[in-house]
Amino acid sequence: MQQTLHRFGSRVETWAVFGFSWLVEVHELARRSTWTSNALGWHVSWLGSVAVFTVLLTLLVLSVIGPLARLDVRWLSTAGAMTYPLYVLHDEIGYTAIRAFRHHVPRWPLLIALLIVLLALSHAVARWVEKPVGTRLRRFLETSRRR
Repeated sequence: MQQTLHRFGSRVETWAVFGFSWLVEVHELARRSTWTSNALGWHVSWLGSVAVFTVLLTLLVLSVIGPLARLDVRWLSTAGAMTYPLYVLHDEIGYTAIRAFRHHVPRWPLLIALLIVLLALSHAVARWVEKPVGTRLRRFLETSRRR
């Protein structure tokens, strides 16, 4: 979505795609919050999930084409690089850890500890796996293309 906003800007078509994507995710959150509540034995609020998702999406839009776009915040590049590793890691590690520790550790300390661990792992993967591999892959592709 960020690339779409960068490339096409604030146009009706862009906002239609954005709105449709938001609706699809709201529908998916309904399914996921029920599944997650059943899997974890904790109530996961669909409305709370939609609110958090909407706030994060709004911050994304504001950072691409809104007033936050003018800020020179270098840590956002690092945070952006961590999003895919976090997406990949959180599901397996997060749910596994919650299932293993939910009866032994109170909910909020467990969630906060998992958040810290997953952010640290995501940073490590982004820095020491994705960045070096991406650089080597780019060089390889450029060399192959020249041949």
